Amino acid sequence: MPLGTGTASYSGSMSNDRYVNMAGYTDTFNDGLDSYSLNAGLNSGGGLTSQRQINAYYSHRSPLANLSANIASLQKGYTSFGVSASGGATITGKGAALHAGGMSGGTRLLVDTDGVGGVPVDGGQVVTNRWGTGVVTDISSYYRNTTSVDLKRLPDDVEATRSVVESALTEGAIGYRKFSVLKGKRLFAILRLADGSQPPLVPVLTSEKGRELAWWPTKALPG
Repeated sequence: MPLGTGTASYSGSMSNDRYVNMAGYTDTFNDGLDSYSLNAGLNSGGGLTSQRQINAYYSHRSPLANLSANIASLQKGYTSFGVSASGGATITGKGAALHAGGMSGGTRLLVDTDGVGGVPVDGGQVVTNRWGTGVVTDISSYYRNTTSVDLKRLPDDVEATRSVVESALTEGAIGYRKFSVLKGKRLFAILRLADGSQPPLVPVLTSEKGRELAWWPTKALPG
């Protein structure tokens, strides 16, 4: 049963005249990067002492590993606890990065953010390293996949001029896609001539990749 952003549930079963009734709640937060579930119930009947039981589960998807923890307890019975972490590293001629999830030989996409680190990709599940590379592991083989920069989480001094890429990879392939990303401070100003009109502008500063970084009024140029 949906309840807000989560789901409430109930289950009941009987075995050897022993009844088990459980109620639970499951929810996600942090844009789906974190999830948890809580369940509690009672074992009764069968001429035996009633026993309360509880179990809980939590998972978190970070850029470097998928983490999870669980605990289960049965009154006058047992208590168990477990944790797990999964991640890996991908090294190619285009770059290398540590990443969460993925399996040996699984389809992956190496993304390049023009050497700019700390850029969130794929809903924040991937954050590029200091060299501007990251690895997306939830890639479907033989289907068109759309991967994008997470503009909502983008740092204030970073701008993505090409924020969406597509790929269609065979099973086990490691693809490569590049985003167009700029990093630096931005300054905005409104220029007007004495008569109130706006002067024509020409680019006077470009990056080594040919991107226009600054403009200047033509009448203010020498000559």
